[in-house]
Amino acid sequence: MKKTTTLDDCIGLCAAYNEANKTSIRNGADFVCNAVCWRNGFVNDDFPGTCFGFTTANSTGTGSGTGSFQMTAESICDGAGWIDQRPLT
Repeated sequence: MKKTTTLDDCIGLCAAYNEANKTSIRNGADFVCNAVCWRNGFVNDDFPGTCFGFTTANSTGTGSGTGSFQMTAESICDGAGWIDQRPLT
Protein backbone atom coordinates (compact mmCIF):
# COMPACT_ATOMS: atom_id res chain seq x y z
CA MET A 1 0.00 0.00 0.00
CA LYS A 2 1.57 3.26 -1.16
CA LYS A 3 0.32 6.63 -2.40
CA THR A 4 0.75 7.40 -6.09
CA THR A 5 -0.53 10.17 -8.34
CA THR A 6 -1.70 8.02 -11.28
CA LEU A 7 -2.90 4.50 -12.10
CA ASP A 8 0.18 4.15 -14.33
CA ASP A 9 2.44 4.87 -11.34
CA CYS A 10 0.54 2.23 -9.36
CA ILE A 11 1.05 -0.33 -12.14
CA GLY A 12 4.73 0.64 -12.21
CA LEU A 13 5.08 -0.15 -8.49
CA CYS A 14 3.59 -3.60 -9.08
CA ALA A 15 5.97 -4.24 -11.98
CA ALA A 16 8.94 -2.95 -9.96
CA TYR A 17 8.05 -5.32 -7.11
CA ASN A 18 7.99 -8.24 -9.56
CA GLU A 19 11.35 -7.25 -11.02
CA ALA A 20 12.98 -6.79 -7.61
CA ASN A 21 11.62 -10.14 -6.36
CA LYS A 22 11.69 -12.25 -9.54
CA THR A 23 14.07 -14.86 -8.14
CA SER A 24 11.98 -15.52 -5.03
CA ILE A 25 8.78 -15.43 -7.11
CA ARG A 26 10.24 -17.93 -9.57
CA ASN A 27 11.32 -20.17 -6.65
CA GLY A 28 7.84 -20.04 -5.10
CA ALA A 29 8.89 -18.07 -2.03
CA ASP A 30 6.90 -14.96 -3.03
CA PHE A 31 3.79 -14.29 -5.10
CA VAL A 32 3.69 -12.23 -8.28
CA CYS A 33 1.90 -8.87 -8.19
CA ASN A 34 -0.62 -9.30 -11.03
CA ALA A 35 -3.36 -6.82 -10.13
CA VAL A 36 -3.66 -3.34 -8.70
CA CYS A 37 -6.36 -1.17 -7.21
CA TRP A 38 -5.77 2.59 -7.21
CA ARG A 39 -8.12 4.66 -5.07
CA ASN A 40 -8.62 8.13 -6.52
CA GLY A 41 -11.27 10.61 -5.52
CA PHE A 42 -14.31 8.40 -4.93
CA VAL A 43 -17.07 9.63 -2.63
CA ASN A 44 -16.18 8.81 1.00
CA ASP A 45 -12.80 7.48 -0.13
CA ASP A 46 -10.86 6.53 2.98
CA PHE A 47 -7.60 5.88 1.02
CA PRO A 48 -7.38 8.63 -1.66
CA GLY A 49 -4.48 8.14 -4.08
CA THR A 50 -3.46 4.86 -2.47
CA CYS A 51 -2.16 1.97 -4.58
CA PHE A 52 -2.83 -1.61 -3.51
CA GLY A 53 -0.96 -4.33 -5.39
CA PHE A 54 -1.87 -7.97 -4.90
CA THR A 55 -1.97 -11.50 -6.30
CA THR A 56 -5.25 -12.77 -7.72
CA ALA A 57 -6.33 -15.83 -9.66
CA ASN A 58 -5.77 -15.04 -13.34
CA SER A 59 -8.35 -17.10 -15.19
CA THR A 60 -8.45 -15.08 -18.40
CA GLY A 61 -8.83 -17.29 -21.42
CA THR A 62 -9.13 -20.55 -19.49
CA GLY A 63 -11.71 -22.57 -17.60
CA SER A 64 -15.36 -21.70 -18.04
CA GLY A 65 -14.61 -19.16 -20.77
CA THR A 66 -15.87 -16.21 -18.74
CA GLY A 67 -12.34 -14.81 -18.61
CA SER A 68 -12.15 -12.76 -15.45
CA PHE A 69 -9.89 -11.95 -12.54
CA GLN A 70 -11.07 -12.98 -9.09
CA MET A 71 -11.73 -9.70 -7.28
CA THR A 72 -12.89 -8.91 -3.76
CA ALA A 73 -16.04 -7.00 -2.89
CA GLU A 74 -13.78 -3.97 -2.32
CA SER A 75 -13.78 -2.77 -5.90
CA ILE A 76 -14.02 0.99 -5.42
CA CYS A 77 -10.91 1.69 -7.47
CA ASP A 78 -9.36 2.16 -10.86
CA GLY A 79 -7.76 -1.20 -11.47
CA ALA A 80 -5.50 -3.14 -13.76
CA GLY A 81 -4.58 -6.79 -14.19
CA TRP A 82 -1.70 -8.61 -15.88
CA ILE A 83 -3.54 -10.26 -18.78
CA ASP A 84 -0.71 -12.14 -20.53
CA GLN A 85 0.81 -13.45 -17.28
CA ARG A 86 3.80 -15.68 -17.80
CA PRO A 87 6.70 -16.91 -15.68
CA LEU A 88 9.27 -14.24 -14.80
CA THR A 89 12.65 -14.79 -16.38
